[in-house]
Parts: sequence; structure tokens; C-alpha cells
Amino acid sequence: MPGYASLASFILFFNGIVLIGLGVVGEYVARIFIEVKGRPLFLLRETWGLEAVEALPKPEITARPERLAILRP
Repeated sequence: MPGYASLASFILFFNGIVLIGLGVVGEYVARIFIEVKGRPLFLLRETWGLEAVEALPKPEITARPERLAILRP
């Protein structure tokens, strides 16, 4: 059938471009997902010489009642 090979190559070429674009978007979304999770880049097994930092008082976290009312259904 005349023109079949050119039509098939045209379709395959543009489908390849679409798949490459989809892969780029997938990489972008995956990097956003990893960033949004907010995990640290590394974990420390132990620390040395930070006794002064550990001795500092930790700040108290208090919630305001008006903000809690928004979260309740």
C-alpha cells in the first residue's frame, strides 16, 4: 500500500516525542514530590561536642484556639 511506511514512521516519530515529553514531566513531578515530603538530606547516627546545644531550653509550642477551630470539622 503506497504511503503506509511514511505514515507509520510519522506516527512513530511524534509518539516518541510525546513519550519523551511525558518522561520529562514525570521527572519534574517526582522531584516535586520528594521535595514536598520534607525529609532531611541525611541522618546523623551520633553527635560529638553538642552538649551546650542540648542544654538550651526547647521552645514551647502552643496552639491558639482560633486556629484549632478551623481544623475541626
